[in-house]
Amino acid sequence: MIHRTVNFVQVVGTIGALALAMGCSRGGDADAGPAEGAAPAEVQMDLEFADALGIDLESMTRLPSGLYYEDIEDGSGLGARDGHVLSIYYTGRLTTGERFDANTTGDGYSFQLGRRQVILGWEQGIQGMRIGGKRRLVIPPALAYGQRGFPPDIPPSATLVYEVELLDIRL
Repeated sequence: MIHRTVNFVQVVGTIGALALAMGCSRGGDADAGPAEGAAPAEVQMDLEFADALGIDLESMTRLPSGLYYEDIEDGSGLGARDGHVLSIYYTGRLTTGERFDANTTGDGYSFQLGRRQVILGWEQGIQGMRIGGKRRLVIPPALAYGQRGFPPDIPPSATLVYEVELLDIRL
């Protein structure tokens, strides 16, 4: 399953690079929480989540892009920002609770934030996290794999739920 994650990230990185070349941009203060991105301003999430996920959208912070997040554990030290190389553990689930991917052992998964190497929901949702921090992200389809999904694991127009832990930041 971890090998498939690399494929997810490579596909999104390619799509993100094309979007970046077309003039998409976003900014954000690394210490102010996730970046607010350029996705649609009015994203509604009238979804049901598996009880096991423990999702309560009303208690989470909502960005204008439609991404919801909550800090499960605060980290310490430097806040993640564009250009930093991050190492994370993560578990990705559908709203049904079905796990479609995870990396929770070893050195974790590494990528450079702000280079569109991962889905836009991660780019926005991981901004500002500190080492040791854990965050839950609820990512709408427009910030993930959109109407196409990523068959066979992620269906079309899927909202994704990630729990991420920031292991390390390299400048």
